Amino acid sequence: MIKTDIFDEIINCGISSEDTILQLGVGYKNGSLLYKLCEYWDLNSTEINKIIGLDIDPNKTESLSEIFSNIQFVKNSMQEYLDTVENNSFNWCILTGVFDKYLYDDLQHNFVFKTVNRCLELSENGVVFTLKVNVSDEFSYNPVFIFADFVNTHSTVFVKKLENNTYVFCILK
Repeated sequence: MIKTDIFDEIINCGISSEDTILQLGVGYKNGSLLYKLCEYWDLNSTEINKIIGLDIDPNKTESLSEIFSNIQFVKNSMQEYLDTVENNSFNWCILTGVFDKYLYDDLQHNFVFKTVNRCLELSENGVVFTLKVNVSDEFSYNPVFIFADFVNTHSTVFVKKLENNTYVFCILK
């Protein structure tokens, strides 16, 4: 069996070293996506740029900024940032781990839809996001429902299911 890495799947959506990227949840798995981008693009940590990395945890943004010195890190809430940033500012929006907490009760699926659609307004190429199905004992996402909604509203949608009921969704514009 071939082991598929979540970060490989994110990059395989078509992201290149020339693209501008907004990564929401940059501290996800200790910034592993940034390390993987360096590996894919054969860059060292000081050469990678054109990325804005947002995370609510100041410890994550501070520690990553010491390693990735040419990336702009923002310590802010995702909602506040999305409310203030201009449209079509990035080639890609990548959301990693931001939907892994059960915060909005019956509106949790709506939270995903609204956030992803706002990110689509900000991107030229598309949005990639991770979704862990079993968020808590009280809540699990319905990935078929989410996929069906995006397929009905967008022309090109890819989904990969990985180990531990984690999904990578890619919506191209």
